[in-house]
Amino acid sequence: MNRKHILFPLLTLFLGLALIAGLAELYLRQFWTPPPLGLFDYSHPYIRNRFRPGAEIPVQGDELTGYGGTFTLRCGPIGYRTDSVLSREKEPGHYRIFFLGGSTTACWYLPQELTFSQKVQDLLNAAAGTHRVECANVGSDGHCVRDTFAILNYDVALAGPDCVVMLHGINDLRAGLYEEYRPDGGERKTQLRKAKAMYREIFGDHYPMLYHWFRAVRPGAKEQGEIRRIIEKNRGRPSAPRKEITEFPNLRWYEHWLRASAGSCRGLGLRLIWMTQPSLYKEPMSAEERDRLGISIDPSDGQAPGIGTMLRGMEIYNEATRRVASEMGVELIDLERIVPKELEFLYDECHFTVKGAELVAQAVSDHLMKTPPFAP
Repeated sequence: MNRKHILFPLLTLFLGLALIAGLAELYLRQFWTPPPLGLFDYSHPYIRNRFRPGAEIPVQGDELTGYGGTFTLRCGPIGYRTDSVLSREKEPGHYRIFFLGGSTTACWYLPQELTFSQKVQDLLNAAAGTHRVECANVGSDGHCVRDTFAILNYDVALAGPDCVVMLHGINDLRAGLYEEYRPDGGERKTQLRKAKAMYREIFGDHYPMLYHWFRAVRPGAKEQGEIRRIIEKNRGRPSAPRKEITEFPNLRWYEHWLRASAGSCRGLGLRLIWMTQPSLYKEPMSAEERDRLGISIDPSDGQAPGIGTMLRGMEIYNEATRRVASEMGVELIDLERIVPKELEFLYDECHFTVKGAELVAQAVSDHLMKTPPFAP
């Protein structure tokens, strides 16, 4: 066949598709508004990330958590998961409790009414006390104590908190196992992600409208319910020799940021409560429990710890939380000794199921009801 007979139709097809794409791009730019930039806001120079004020993201729940329906994850006008803390001004007689931590605090996979932060608010207000309680969830995926220190001082402190409740442990343990770990949170991946996000917010998004339209209309594009996908992804990773690690040199930085956070709360006149980190790690673990360990260390990024290492690490970090709390005079709720190491309460190594969130909410509300201003 003559080469021209092939090239001419192909060239015509290419030019036709390019013309159609160009016209579609012009139409979208004129008549279509792209969705918001996303769930997380990276714009603050000192805060790694936080929920974007006003963001609304559809979520497909997972039955592993005890809730398999669909819901919309809504962030309030000042960037917290809450139905009560909607401005930085606080009305007289209201008592504000802020929950800070990582994804175990954020509970992004559960609707607002099933998160432990909301349940604490409901339980305390149902007790018909003299104070109207407002709870706000400020947890964010991947946050370590150093991130909580930043968001406490540069964000939460401006919103009239009376009490701050912090839950940390597993993210700080995992962060210290990465080769590029730095105590200020400046590892390469975080820096690149934050730099790209800030560039888009300051200079605009360089992707064409067709790209955003495709992401918006394809099935499941906006759904954040990815629990099973995370587990499947970790199953598909190439196996690597698991190391038994006995030294955790970044533990001193974990204690450093705990003390810094306690000092900030003391200086700001805020009540501070720490909670130890529950986890599924134990010996022995069943095959199903091992299969649920969805957050693992990618061997290409750092060391690949075994279950014994993670169990030992969690014990060491929780003990550090108890020790520093005693040293600094910080109130402590020992969740690690309250939440059973069972799939009924933890759907993976550290994230709460609906029943787990209920157990945490009850423990927190019981602690608060025994102390002022809820008890004489």
